[in-house]
Amino acid sequence: TNLLPDGGFESGQWKLTKWDNGEGKLEFSSEARTGGKAAKLTGISRAKAAINLLAHSPAVDVRAGREYTLSLWHRSDGQATPTVSILTYKEPWAAAQWKTPLTAYETRQLPHSDGWSPWTWRFRAAPGSVQIIVAIRNSDVGSVWFDDVALFEAGGARLQVVEAATITALPDQRRLKADVSLGGAAAKWRL
Repeated sequence: TNLLPDGGFESGQWKLTKWDNGEGKLEFSSEARTGGKAAKLTGISRAKAAINLLAHSPAVDVRAGREYTLSLWHRSDGQATPTVSILTYKEPWAAAQWKTPLTAYETRQLPHSDGWSPWTWRFRAAPGSVQIIVAIRNSDVGSVWFDDVALFEAGGARLQVVEAATITALPDQRRLKADVSLGGAAAKWRL
């Protein structure tokens, strides 16, 4: 189950904001990968100040020390800098909001992509974390679109190799034998 509400930006639960005073436009655009909307962050000018545009998720509960996988789709144009930040907190975020004490603040810059491109990040929630906010960002001139953002607790799928070998030549037919189970479920598949 996706832990992030409204990862497709259909119901307006994510907040659009600026962290600097550079000129920009923030919107939920109809230029979506799926559904009717995507988050679009457009940097217009950094003549007066730096550009730091973002859309951030509502705060959601996490378990300290657990691994999570964040996945999304993005595309960009111009000099736009698609970026994702994960902010984990040691207290519930609602009361103090941006003044809530952090346990970690990590950022990754995504590669430029003219077309919709998938991206994932696996991380461990910092010790003492109780909530997380995901911020999708743009810090330069141009547009970045984000869609289909999802956060899952990692470990829901497991791949176990049941036969191993050393490859000395590439055969015409390639095969991998594995047992696959999802979330410890009784159902297993043999590939």
